Amino acid sequence: MKLWHSGLLVVVALLLTGCSTPKLVYGQMDRLIPYYAGRYVTLDERQATQLKRSVAQFRRWHCGTQAALYAQWLRTLNDDVQAGRLDEATVRAHDARVRGYWGGLMQQLGDAVAELALLGSEAQVDELLRRLERENQDIEKSERKGGSEAKRQQRHARHMQQQLEHWLGDLTPAQQRQVSDWGALTAPDVERHRAARVSWQRELRTLLARRDDAVRLRADMRRLFVEPEHAWSPEYVRDNGQRREATLRLLTGLSATLSAEQRAHFARRALSWAQDFDDMKCPGVLGTTGERMNDSAAEVT
Repeated sequence: MKLWHSGLLVVVALLLTGCSTPKLVYGQMDRLIPYYAGRYVTLDERQATQLKRSVAQFRRWHCGTQAALYAQWLRTLNDDVQAGRLDEATVRAHDARVRGYWGGLMQQLGDAVAELALLGSEAQVDELLRRLERENQDIEKSERKGGSEAKRQQRHARHMQQQLEHWLGDLTPAQQRQVSDWGALTAPDVERHRAARVSWQRELRTLLARRDDAVRLRADMRRLFVEPEHAWSPEYVRDNGQRREATLRLLTGLSATLSAEQRAHFARRALSWAQDFDDMKCPGVLGTTGERMNDSAAEVT
């Protein structure tokens, strides 16, 4: 689900969706995060300093505890791809691992937003909420222009195909049909998707109105980002679960049809990313990416 484009969310989404490379994202983080944050609220000098501090803290945490785990996971995933071991159980295990990493990232994001919110004024809260409302209107206009349900499903499938081809190279016609069938099953219901977005934002509005209780704000903001489903309707939670199940079935099915060329393409991409994560330097941080760490390091207190 699209939340709101905080800089940290954009950065971590880039890292996990394959839209860029780790080295490029890390190199641009100091610029990207203030840019995207500035699109939603005008920060004063004190808040800009806090944002800079949050970025530095995120980089220390991510580089010092997560990057080595990502590298290790990518190599494990590549081993499974090359050996043809991606049955349903293995795909689910990899999915659970990635979801754990994502939860840690969202926890960091929630903490950063809470710290900025504690410095925010009523005028800035109003500015943020107005910006979110304008964004909702823009999204709705785009959705209305999106054409028929069939076209929406085609776009949904095309986006997935692009993501898969980034990692696998060109898909065969049979694989493309698998993705097309997946798109027909998983294209989000426009009304429920809009309602979930608005409901999440309504919860954010409620939390921002309670900035006088710092301890509660930090805990509630973390929960909002880590467990957004608590702000969704039961129908949307169910839909989201069904989409995940369909996606896992798609990945399991595709894995059985990979050609030697596709496996080689995946190996080049995955091992290149793993090396990028290994090469990250984390000066002044205990537990750098040069040290192999256990998966327990992914847990964030």
